[in-house]
Amino acid sequence: MKQNMRKRTPLAVLLALCLAMQLCVPAAMASNRLMRAGDAAIEQIEEEEGFRAEKYSSGGKWYIGYGTECGAEDYPEGITREEAELLLMSKVEAYEAKLNDFFGRYDVTPTQGQFDALICFSYNFGTGWMSGTSDLVKIARGEKGATRLEVAHAFGEWCHSGGQAQAGLADRRLQEAAIYLDDSTRAAENEFAYLIINMESGTSYETDFAVYEIGKTYGSFPKAEKLGYGDEADFWEIVGLLHDLDFEMYPDEHCIKSQEIMRENGLDERLIRATASHGYGLHFDGLPEPQHEMEKVLFATDELTGLIGAVALMRPSKSVSDLEVKSVKKKYKDKKFAAGCSREVIERGAEMLGWDLDTLIEQTILAMRASIHVE
Repeated sequence: MKQNMRKRTPLAVLLALCLAMQLCVPAAMASNRLMRAGDAAIEQIEEEEGFRAEKYSSGGKWYIGYGTECGAEDYPEGITREEAELLLMSKVEAYEAKLNDFFGRYDVTPTQGQFDALICFSYNFGTGWMSGTSDLVKIARGEKGATRLEVAHAFGEWCHSGGQAQAGLADRRLQEAAIYLDDSTRAAENEFAYLIINMESGTSYETDFAVYEIGKTYGSFPKAEKLGYGDEADFWEIVGLLHDLDFEMYPDEHCIKSQEIMRENGLDERLIRATASHGYGLHFDGLPEPQHEMEKVLFATDELTGLIGAVALMRPSKSVSDLEVKSVKKKYKDKKFAAGCSREVIERGAEMLGWDLDTLIEQTILAMRASIHVE
């Protein structure tokens, strides 16, 4: 009997050690959630970085292959594509470990698409973002809503270099957002669109980078489909998104500066006209008069949405979800309330449309409610 015990002791010790080791491994490893970068991530990185056989300098640092950092004296003869891929995978493996640890700490199980997107993002930006409080971190932790637009904006916040939004980085971020939202690997073409406005110093993410999802409506006025312009929905979505793009930076040139910015960025003249028309007769001579029904809607609701928003903020819900026309009409009559929202302009807009004031208010409330639930 003692002989048998002695023979079994090494096995018992081994099992005990294995159990102790299991208790000590990180949360992500213990729950079998260790993930690896998929083909989508590797292909995306290779496509975005591009292969460079010779080292190159950028931002005071040296790189080679697929954007792998190296020393100034390293690789005097350059490297082959195969060697570059090995360097890439070594770097990716380090990010895999960091990302697995990140998700393990917050007890989050990402999809393959989410993991791949964040590997791509980390390859370009590093891992410092994981310890921050950005929207991207909050979404990855599961602490913030993750609608398609929210994800696109969360990635879009990281498209700046030298204080300016950069087209190349914006493209890269939106590709990552599309991968994050779709486990099937590659980003769908034309899933998101954006406009970068390279303004002067002091710009913010909100004012110089606008992102929207094709096929959705983000304007604060009634949807184009409802008024019989469903085949032009994309166009009017963009009008709603961009009509005030110059207001924050150039309030004294509102509807003038926006035309200049849009033309410099090669936007369609029809879009330029539509966005500028909401300033007709209000700011400068020469602005186009609203002619299309949707231009008239924009003119009529631009001031009204501000007034409705002010009324909503006075309610316990602070929302338009339970707001009624009569509540808006009551405050509308008080000229001291939201005095900056011109009643004259609102009434001119209603007249252009051939709507009575109650109809205009009702339709605008409904549109603002709908915009809350856009995903």
